[in-house]
Amino acid sequence: MTYKVTADAMVLKKSSFNINLGGVVMKYYYPAIFEPMESNSNGFVIIVPDVKGCVSQGYNLEECMYMAHDAIGCMLDGIDTSNYPKPSSTNDIDISEYPKGSFVTLVCFDKDKYDADRNKIRFAREKAGLNIKQLAELIGAPYRTVQDWNNGKRKPPIWLQNLIVEKIEASL
Repeated sequence: MTYKVTADAMVLKKSSFNINLGGVVMKYYYPAIFEPMESNSNGFVIIVPDVKGCVSQGYNLEECMYMAHDAIGCMLDGIDTSNYPKPSSTNDIDISEYPKGSFVTLVCFDKDKYDADRNKIRFAREKAGLNIKQLAELIGAPYRTVQDWNNGKRKPPIWLQNLIVEKIEASL
């Protein structure tokens, strides 16, 4: 693998790819266009052409990468991974019409991380192989409450989520 970074912009010269372990894709890499924001010298508008409607922004590169990951997750939420759009090569993205300082780079979308960040309890429950009833019994909570947490209808406070995840992990 070789990468080339130009002096005027960070352009990753590498075909996009997915990591595939035993037929299960763990991470998806999509090329993203970073267009400088007019109102912030360190910020960028991020466009992910392969994911229809995927646009975000950030006020520095670190925030941009986080926001791009989150935007991809929002746009792909509810879509079966087998139907995710195929990533283009970074070489196929034409930025000649974009302002000076724009660049293309790969953004990693880690579906497991995205799912865990959105619903820690459900992610831990699924990882442990527990169904909703088993989790309710494990933590001594009403079935309907755990079902609502699992479906994202309600969320316990963060401190309680962390305790529940710890209890699930300790039960393994």
